[in-house]
Amino acid sequence: MTTRKNWNGWNFDRRTLELIWPPRGYVVDVEPMTTSAAVLDMVVQVGKKTWATDACLAGLVRALNALLVPQANLCSCGAHKTMTPTALAATARGLAKREKARAAMASEWRRKTSGGLVIWAPK
Repeated sequence: MTTRKNWNGWNFDRRTLELIWPPRGYVVDVEPMTTSAAVLDMVVQVGKKTWATDACLAGLVRALNALLVPQANLCSCGAHKTMTPTALAATARGLAKREKARAAMASEWRRKTSGGLVIWAPK
């Protein structure tokens, strides 16, 4: 089951935990990216490809950010962290749930502010 996202062409396969760049058939296995060094290494590897445009790299970074939530899971405040493979899989596969929660919060915000200026704090 492939989850199609608009990450400048990158698609995510939830079943295999792979990002796919269809124009080249290039596959990035997300599963071994349990450290910030592994994530950076992959970004740099793709960046060295002659076909990797700025849009391609931006899409890859956006996809990895959405799937792995690295600021929370791999490198909070510059501190090294490691994810277990199980945690990584759960985080990557939980993308749809996180996006649904964000959409609900945005909808609630729009509803509460539609009448004008409202100061709102989460419950």
